[in-house]
Amino acid sequence: MLLLSCDYKNCNYTTNKKYCLKVHTRTHTGEKPYICDFPNCDYKAAQSNALKRHIDSHLNIKRFKCEYPDCTFVTGRTDGMETHKMTHTGEKPFKCDYHGCDYRASQSDSLKKHIFIHTKDKPYICEFLGCNFKTSRKDSLKQHSLIHMENQYKCDYLSCEYTCTLKQYLNAHMINDHSDDNVFICPYNDCGLKFKLKKGLDTHILSHLHTNLYSCSNARCDFKSLYRSSIYKHKKHCLYAKA
Repeated sequence: MLLLSCDYKNCNYTTNKKYCLKVHTRTHTGEKPYICDFPNCDYKAAQSNALKRHIDSHLNIKRFKCEYPDCTFVTGRTDGMETHKMTHTGEKPFKCDYHGCDYRASQSDSLKKHIFIHTKDKPYICEFLGCNFKTSRKDSLKQHSLIHMENQYKCDYLSCEYTCTLKQYLNAHMINDHSDDNVFICPYNDCGLKFKLKKGLDTHILSHLHTNLYSCSNARCDFKSLYRSSIYKHKKHCLYAKA
């Protein structure tokens, strides 16, 4: 069988297919002849299959479904499916090489983030002039950047000057501060209690189901919550704890 070799220096790639060699050569040249035709999209790819997967993302097509029983996970990417399957198998092939560290991950990106704990590297840097913020996490930088943004969402109520950087903050503000109509109603007969937030309704429904809630550890306090995190926050301000 005749093997074809890559002509680029220090590259050991070989194949018996001329087309595969042509595709491989694009990793050196950077050529991306397959172009997305969707409006305002400048995506380009070196392989036709990559363009097909990209177009699926525009059409919200998810061709790959998890084969495990009772699992509804679907995705448009084969690598995404392989990563998902590890949540069923428990497989974690990416291991930290630092001495004494037994960290393992199912995704290479997770391992890269973990390595920053050892190296103390903070590669994500705020680009705003005069700001020295650095972090090891991309999502932390994104969250930090909000403090530099102008508050683009503004409350429409007269005499209300509330502004915020995210739409969900504005939605919560409208419900908490301006809604006279409590929107979440208890479905149980003869109850009919109304709540501004679904979280409040969820906690209330447990009182009908006789389900155990998280409770304040102080015997004189009757505060309960569906969420353990709420108990931690409550303890900081519990009146009985300070008595």
